[in-house]
Amino acid sequence: MVELDKLLAIINELAPASGADPDDGPVFLREGQAMSFKKIGVCVDPTERNLYEAASRGVQFLITHHPWRGEAYETVEAKDLIIYQVHSATNHGDEGNHRILAQALGLEKIKLVPGGGVVASANVLLKELIERCQRVLDLNVVPYWGDLNEKVKKVAVLVGPGFLPIYRSAWETWLDEGCDTILTGELGRFPVALAAIRRLKLVDLGHSTMVKPGMANLAYRLKNRLKAMGCEVEFFADLYGVNYYTTWFFPHLEDDAGVGRT
Repeated sequence: MVELDKLLAIINELAPASGADPDDGPVFLREGQAMSFKKIGVCVDPTERNLYEAASRGVQFLITHHPWRGEAYETVEAKDLIIYQVHSATNHGDEGNHRILAQALGLEKIKLVPGGGVVASANVLLKELIERCQRVLDLNVVPYWGDLNEKVKKVAVLVGPGFLPIYRSAWETWLDEGCDTILTGELGRFPVALAAIRRLKLVDLGHSTMVKPGMANLAYRLKNRLKAMGCEVEFFADLYGVNYYTTWFFPHLEDDAGVGRT
């Protein structure tokens, strides 16, 4: 059994709050009465399925990457399930979601880029890289842009919605680093327009799906740390696999690339 203060200290050691994005540190989405725990759960998304399974298996404290919006509310309340969101605190660092995914995909010379995930080296065709992504992330369909028979040499990896306009500065960093391929989520029309002009290759691995290897790794590290305390840890793998953003665009990026507005 692990006490709450000790558990929070271990989580902070494995996913430091100091490494989170501004105003996006770890936070309780639902507090409870329990102050010590025999079973901890970890997930990417607090889906109904994950919450029902966690509650039925005796989980008392659920660590999630993405927010809880009230899914399975009655069950959560009845079981007094504590929900703790870590989000960007799990993205960065040597054991962060960006690096873990890059490693799982067999990329090399992985380098953290502040505010922009990681950049890494590769020596494969685009179709081979996509096949790796499908195997690692268990994906049947992978949206992409580019020539499948073109070589991939330098890759940017950013978990989450990296094709959205808020990541414009990250794109500029990736281009400065010489990246020819970008792996992230929420692919839309304007990133494709820019990619066509800059001869970039784009691969959309899904907002939630990209985080799965890293969060599974966090669960594994927690399991090793808490085993001696008599506390079990289980990873719950259900995801929200849909990209919701359909109308965003990159302000000015299309102008910089010579692509007119429509």
